[in-house]
Amino acid sequence: MHGKRLCDNKEAMRRSVFLLCALALVGCQPKAIEGEGGRLSAPAAGSARLIVAKVKETPETVHYQWSLLGERNWTTPTVTGTQASLAEVYPLNDPKRQGGCNTWLCDAIFTKQGAGWEWTLRLHGSNGKTAETKGTCTDMPEVQLTKDTEASLPATLTLAKAGSTTLTLTVPK
Repeated sequence: MHGKRLCDNKEAMRRSVFLLCALALVGCQPKAIEGEGGRLSAPAAGSARLIVAKVKETPETVHYQWSLLGERNWTTPTVTGTQASLAEVYPLNDPKRQGGCNTWLCDAIFTKQGAGWEWTLRLHGSNGKTAETKGTCTDMPEVQLTKDTEASLPATLTLAKAGSTTLTLTVPK
């Protein structure tokens, strides 16, 4: 009886190992958006990748988020007026610098307020630094950057428009 249980356990272990290997080979690899790199891979030298996510889109709320992946670090986010921007650039592996990051989230949130809209533009880094501002506009917001993009640096990207209000993200080289 003891020998049969040991044999059953070995067979169960073989099946488990086979299943894990099959899953690793088939379904666990990222899909490329273009060429050899995937969505989350480091962008080419001199560029940054923006990955778009529609968080919420209803008649009362429009919220999009762009994940910015760089091949360099930025230390300081600022949001002035309708422009979010990054500053203090240095290479990823610079042993003499710290406090920056190469991953940032930029949110544009529009919320219906009576006859108009209130908007929020926020830039947040994986280093914990955040910059944000709010404003109002009268026209229905229109998101401009709706597809994943790789932009050459420096770049100023139009994220959304609402009449004469244009929300942008500036990324220095």
